[in-house]
Amino acid sequence: MSKFTDLIKSSPLLAAAFFLCFAVYSNSLGNGFQRDDLPHIVNNAAIRELSSFPRLFSRDYFQLNGAVAYRPVVVALRMLEYKAFGLDARLWRLFDLLLHAVNAALLCWVILAVSGLPGAAAAAGVLFLLHPAQTEALNYVSNGQCDILCLFFLLVSFLAYLNEKRFFSLAAFSLALLSKEMALAFPLLLLVYAYYYGDLRKDWKTPALGAGLSLVFLLWRLFYFKAGPGFIDKVPSQGAFGFTLAGAAAAVVKFPVLVVYYLKLLVWPAALSVEIDRILPAAGLFSGPHIALAWLFLAALAGAVYFYAKNKIYAFSLISFILALLPVSGLVPLTSVLQEHFVYIPSVFFCLLAGLGFAKAWSRAAWRKISVPVLALLLLASAGRIWARNADWRTPLTLAEADVRAFPGSSSALAGLASAKSAAGDYAGALDLCLKAEAAGPPDGEVYFLAAEIYLRSGAREKALASARLGLEMDLNSPDARVNIARIYARAGMPDEALAAAREAAALFPYFEPAYLTLGEILLLEKRPAEAERMFAEALRLNSRSAAAKRLADLRRPVPYSGKTK
Repeated sequence: MSKFTDLIKSSPLLAAAFFLCFAVYSNSLGNGFQRDDLPHIVNNAAIRELSSFPRLFSRDYFQLNGAVAYRPVVVALRMLEYKAFGLDARLWRLFDLLLHAVNAALLCWVILAVSGLPGAAAAAGVLFLLHPAQTEALNYVSNGQCDILCLFFLLVSFLAYLNEKRFFSLAAFSLALLSKEMALAFPLLLLVYAYYYGDLRKDWKTPALGAGLSLVFLLWRLFYFKAGPGFIDKVPSQGAFGFTLAGAAAAVVKFPVLVVYYLKLLVWPAALSVEIDRILPAAGLFSGPHIALAWLFLAALAGAVYFYAKNKIYAFSLISFILALLPVSGLVPLTSVLQEHFVYIPSVFFCLLAGLGFAKAWSRAAWRKISVPVLALLLLASAGRIWARNADWRTPLTLAEADVRAFPGSSSALAGLASAKSAAGDYAGALDLCLKAEAAGPPDGEVYFLAAEIYLRSGAREKALASARLGLEMDLNSPDARVNIARIYARAGMPDEALAAAREAAALFPYFEPAYLTLGEILLLEKRPAEAERMFAEALRLNSRSAAAKRLADLRRPVPYSGKTK
């Protein structure tokens, strides 16, 4: 600890970076909760009562929390935050920012312990604090908080490992594992570290025990808890987000593309988007040529590691960056493999490499005079990018507009802006964007359903039906598309078609709560309350936060006695 204190005293740029970090993120504190923050925080009754805590470690977790991933430590933290902050988004963001700063301090401590290079530790800490790629993790509370908390426990675990405190290392690793699945790669990182810096014959126990914990977690997660809300009892392993061998093989083939993308994001964080999981695949990110080039790049990296094996810390950093991305490669079932906040944990190794480069430049008298000014200019540029990106997160509309600016020719970005404009009441603007999205390239079915809803508002029934049928054709295997076509039929005054479509959605996707909610609403319109009640009950079983709860309460409310008799 004394070495870290000395580092802060001897590195004014690092000390300034901590203050600058809070300054550049100050304009994010006034942003409200966004997107998934609404179901996971604002409307999540599970975090409002500490009495729910024991249920976080049972199969009730998914219905209680309405989430796909199993992260009970994060939910437990949110219970405490709710008690302390209520729903004041400023305080939630400030807490995450403080934890981010703590992670930067721990990272400096770890690098100093591993490398013995104060300059590398300081430069890496500065870059980690002020890298624009971290903006999603710090603005998107419900998603980014998982990464921030997971990294905190991983850094604590690694420090305990360096100090030969095995029990504390494994305990912190367990908490990281229950914060986010990214922690699954940690035992591999320990093995790589032991290979380069220790003796595997002596240092194998902690990595082996960590690997054992990871295996237990995976087996428990995939075969006992399975994949998410409603998947516990009703869906086969290949359904929804379940594991398949074909999916794992595809993930292996595409993995180098992810490595290249995240490296590019860290080197040049110009095009930032909360919708990259939709925008980039639609733009051909995983095309054959991209995959081939990415494999060549990965082979070049492997060659560099082999030929420069004597530079242990460089080899360790490169290998660890790649391994840290494995949990979001698709090998572990997740809803997405592309999100900016996924790079939060792997970025520590990129920052380490950059810090080593700075330390090397500092060691040469000819480069010393320019290294600090160059780093300072980079930090000012990063600070400006962070400030601008924080402003994008002000509202769903500004966020969608930023996506279109970053990817102007993307049909997915245009569709996202159309949805935001529709939600804001600008239906003419939304319809115009839907048509542009259709012209820009093959969009997903969501664009056609949005256009159908707008057509219905203007009374253009036939156009609405034609657009909705195109949407279903585009996404025939999507549960959302099946539900959307049923809703369009109902709003268009076609009850028989609506009922048939909703029943088909529930039959094809028995785990999908909106299918039962929609079916119940259509049955209510058809004056069949008993059947509707059963559908609402099933929707509520699948998701304890379903809007079906209010529908059920209304149906079961006793009719007041009027005192009149016939």
